[in-house]
Amino acid sequence: MRGLLSVLFVSTLSTIAFAGEADVVDVQVSGSNGAYNFSVSVRHDDTGWEHFANRWEVVGEDGTVYGTRVLAHPHVNEQPFTRSASINIRQM
Repeated sequence: MRGLLSVLFVSTLSTIAFAGEADVVDVQVSGSNGAYNFSVSVRHDDTGWEHFANRWEVVGEDGTVYGTRVLAHPHVNEQPFTRSASINIRQM
């Protein structure tokens, strides 16, 4: 799994392109044989429904998106916040 982790990174997006960036402050990964659980802690200056971090993604070095965790609502009073997702990644 150590080799797999070296080719992955996590990114977050805001609902408005000019709204500011989100920061990934922690990532915990567990699993094996292509089935992994990612627990990602994100910090973003959410202000409400008009401006909040709305997802994080696991992306390979080549740009392949292996999985996306949609964040369905703002986290104005919960910063940073942690959400998890199970993502299948098959090595070639």
